[in-house]
Amino acid sequence: MLTHGSFMMLLARMNRLSKSPIEIMDGVVSLIFKGRKGLHEDMGIKDLRKVLQNEQIDTHCYSLDESEPITLEIVYCIRYSADGYEVSINERGRFVDRRIFPDEASACCAFLNLMGKYHNECLRKYALA
Repeated sequence: MLTHGSFMMLLARMNRLSKSPIEIMDGVVSLIFKGRKGLHEDMGIKDLRKVLQNEQIDTHCYSLDESEPITLEIVYCIRYSADGYEVSINERGRFVDRRIFPDEASACCAFLNLMGKYHNECLRKYALA
């Protein structure tokens, strides 16, 4: 278990390394994205694009709409379909690990989780609950 001083030092370091501010409320540490904490109920694809740009993720590694070409062997995709928002990985021309979400915010969070898990860990901080 960390002492209070060690915890505060760790928290200060996390805050310096993170591009999102950190908030503590009732003993829970949350990362804040544009004033919203936890899973972002109102995060949209425009917000997602800003996060990816801020974290300097190569634009060839993701595709956020049909107009963005898939040019690499592995590309993370989000698409609107009749069933909702689809999050998937395009691997050598095949869509794998497809998931459908009823709303844009859920799909954006899932996209960040998926890309953070397999591609770039710096994205995980935006999808923490």
